[in-house]
Amino acid sequence: MSGFVSAAVGIAGAVSEILGLGGGEVTLGGATFADLALPSRMTWGGQQRLVRHVAPGGVVVMSSLGPDWKPISWSGVIEGPGASSQAKLLYAMMLAAQAVPLAWLDQLWVVVIQEFYADDTTIGWVPYRIACAVSADPSQIAGPDEPTLSDQVSGDMSDAASYAGAITS
Repeated sequence: MSGFVSAAVGIAGAVSEILGLGGGEVTLGGATFADLALPSRMTWGGQQRLVRHVAPGGVVVMSSLGPDWKPISWSGVIEGPGASSQAKLLYAMMLAAQAVPLAWLDQLWVVVIQEFYADDTTIGWVPYRIACAVSADPSQIAGPDEPTLSDQVSGDMSDAASYAGAITS
């Protein structure tokens, strides 16, 4: 049965490549997810952390504290002779709580493995679930032409002083 599953996965991967549906692989630190371990979907997103300031006179000022990412999560089946070793590697990475790169399709994140669950059912077949806390979205990290945190704080202080001057006038 395992040979049939591997052949079916190979055919599905080839069809996906021909149709341009993505596929490929997911990498998380030193671990690579392919074939059945490759998730059919990855849940990601988040919200903007906002603070609402109401000044005298009813003037409302919104301040953004930045993105608050939801953990990126997925599940799959690690299969093959090294399935148990791969699951143990992921578990060790979760215990280490180190920031590692997560890449799939055109996405790249810096994450810490928050949760990892494996279910050893038979030799060479390990269903798993994983959730990664996002520590950085590289597309959101300031580049050389963008203001530093110090510049942003100085700008916010200037804005606050101008608001205070407008209120006392």
